[in-house]
Amino acid sequence: MNYKTAFKYLDVTVQVFLMATISMTIIYSAISGLTRYMALALFLAFPLGLWQVFSAIATSISRDSYEHGLYAFGAISYCLLAVGMAYLYGELEALLPLQGKSGLYLAGLFWLPPTVGAFWYLDRSFKDCQSQ
Repeated sequence: MNYKTAFKYLDVTVQVFLMATISMTIIYSAISGLTRYMALALFLAFPLGLWQVFSAIATSISRDSYEHGLYAFGAISYCLLAVGMAYLYGELEALLPLQGKSGLYLAGLFWLPPTVGAFWYLDRSFKDCQSQ
């Protein structure tokens, strides 16, 4: 087994472990009603994001993969835009009465795009392992 094949399997293993841990933490938090575990899930999402971005950069460079490079560019761009969106969200909330729906808007702005991206990249990583 060469180092590229070993990295593919390590990549998928780490992603599955982190995603499974995050998913179980969210499910436990929802069932038990203990919201402090939701913070743990969000904390665990950060290493997953870092792993996926570094994996995408390494794969893009080592295999000259356009898809992986595009994912890395999109993920980094989203992180930079999230800072601006957080500022705009704070300004918008001051101007408009959101009537208790701010949690839903925050989930849409800050949770949904990274989650979709994480699952897409995990799927892409599985396909990479299968296409040896």
